[in-house]
Amino acid sequence: MASAAVSAPGPLHASTHAAAGAKRGRRVLFQPTPEQLRQGVFEGAEVNAARDGITLAKGPGGSHRPAGSFLSQPIEVKGMPSLRLSWRERWTTPLAWEKHPRNPILGPPPPGNWDAGSLTTPSLLRAGDEFRLYYGSRPKGSKTAVGMAAAPLSDPHRWKKHPKPVLTAGAPGAFDENGVIGPEVVPVTDTHWRMYYVGYHPTAKQGRMPVHQIGLAESDDGGLTWRRVSNEAVVPHGPAGSYDAFSASSCSVLRVGKQWMMWYGGIAQVPYLASVCLATSEDGHAWKKFERNPVLSFNPYLEAEAFLAAAPHVLHEDGLFKMWYSAKGYGEGRKAGDYRICYAESRDGILWDRFPKNPVVGPSAAGWDSQMAEYPEVLHVDSEHHMWYCGDGYGSLGYAKGRPLARVRIQTRAGNTKTPDASWSGWSDPHPDPTGSEVTHGTAAFLQIRARLETEDRDFSPAVQDISLTTA
Repeated sequence: MASAAVSAPGPLHASTHAAAGAKRGRRVLFQPTPEQLRQGVFEGAEVNAARDGITLAKGPGGSHRPAGSFLSQPIEVKGMPSLRLSWRERWTTPLAWEKHPRNPILGPPPPGNWDAGSLTTPSLLRAGDEFRLYYGSRPKGSKTAVGMAAAPLSDPHRWKKHPKPVLTAGAPGAFDENGVIGPEVVPVTDTHWRMYYVGYHPTAKQGRMPVHQIGLAESDDGGLTWRRVSNEAVVPHGPAGSYDAFSASSCSVLRVGKQWMMWYGGIAQVPYLASVCLATSEDGHAWKKFERNPVLSFNPYLEAEAFLAAAPHVLHEDGLFKMWYSAKGYGEGRKAGDYRICYAESRDGILWDRFPKNPVVGPSAAGWDSQMAEYPEVLHVDSEHHMWYCGDGYGSLGYAKGRPLARVRIQTRAGNTKTPDASWSGWSDPHPDPTGSEVTHGTAAFLQIRARLETEDRDFSPAVQDISLTTA
């Protein structure tokens, strides 16, 4: 099924700190190349050429040191009272997840309710003083539909369901006549919300599986009632032989500046071979598939992701794109169809680095998620990362709270001698914002930057990239 709403754009480019600084008329005082970084002082850390940044050094056994520091050479700042420090830190997002002891925290009700079949493909967001959940359900004997539930911020595992579905199968002849699932809800304003969802085609199939495509519905009352924008998909599946020839499936959508970005599961065939793909839009309605899709492919050489990398959930935090996604692979005595949750990071949303210790969430020893974990949704609320995910049979929802395994602290000190001595100030408190923190140095002529890296898991290291000191 073709659609004029989707075509291929030109290449996308991430802006650099230097370009951003030039736009604002800033003077760059410190923005070192890897070669210039090596002129600093390293204690248990090193310049990693592969990452073009600072990582923990490795010890004799090949494991990373638990902690290390980098000290820049003193930087002349005389006569520049207002300074701005920025950097990019990698692998410091919570990647250890503690599952709630009462999981699953929400599941399908007994027979007789509209969603008695299953509860799957969650989408979560904060709405005032509550968490809002939208989910897909596959009730036995009827078409898939989208439901809604809410929980207080103070108790993110105590949910109350809305009694009826909020979006049901499309009209006869529509692309989603066979059912809807996989909601992705994005507020545009306080009251105007959008739902990107997966629609099942009534006739187009591979084997017994209906083609999936992405549609759009909108709400003008803060997500309570919904209306379809069109009976046609806004992101259709691709032509035969393409990366999304069978389906364009579950997606994650962000508005980044003036651009809308959508990461979706591109399914090439049944049995599923799937990758994460990208589409962009200027208005959130007309979408263009990225010309170099997929942006994160399944990889037969990776045990956890040999067959499928899909159903992404993306956050944009501290100048970094962070993706949790469902993956299918082999090993650990599991079946090929069993999911795990993996993680990746990107500077621009296009080129992704997989976490070196994937998967980050797997099955429990026993119980409702003893075979698999999939469909992650992560929210960063009040300095904490919360994850909701599905387990065995896609039928129930579990909750986990995140904890970082690695940390980065960026500090500064200042003085009037070119070589730091006792007359210099002590080290500042850690600067709070990697995208731009104000640096106070009084009338001092010189400034020094220290990056402190720590890890609890010595199989991997955090990284510091793109350190930049500019006039504010």
